Amino acid sequence: MDEIKTVKMNAEEQALFDGICWDLDKLARMDDASDHLEKVAQLAESLFTRDAIPEVRLAYFTDPRMNVGGYGKSRQQVFEDNGTSGRDILCHADFMDYLRYFIYGPDLPPDTIRGFCKIIEDDVGTSGMVLNQITAYVRKEVRSKGLNPADAANEFFKLAHEIGKPTLAQSVRSAAKSVRKG
Repeated sequence: MDEIKTVKMNAEEQALFDGICWDLDKLARMDDASDHLEKVAQLAESLFTRDAIPEVRLAYFTDPRMNVGGYGKSRQQVFEDNGTSGRDILCHADFMDYLRYFIYGPDLPPDTIRGFCKIIEDDVGTSGMVLNQITAYVRKEVRSKGLNPADAANEFFKLAHEIGKPTLAQSVRSAAKSVRKG
């Protein structure tokens, strides 16, 4: 695997997607923000109904084990604990990032994803050697691409799960977070 698949949207879903303001700062200043958030909910509902979202991406939102530092709660449960539940979650501005992830997968440069996958596919050496290679690669990519370490940590965590290597997820997350900004 050298490419993460995006969810294919039908024409109605694509129209909803195209009609959404994805810039949260801009959205906060808009008079019709609730209309955009309603489109987010409709798009999510359509994708859920079609079972179009890969299970691993849904698990990132619904499985407490995928929420490192979440005190045993899934991201969905955090919404609920904060008083937002059911369809209201889908209409919440903070849900937009999850929906983008559901559609596009980890938010990393394509060449970074390809390099990550190549190390895993080549599987050169012992498991410890591969772990050292992959964590060194993650740190190098965060530095050389100027990625925000905290954001990159989550994206590499997602990527490890996405390619079926959940045992690496915590290590690559830690590697990305260890890079000093600046």
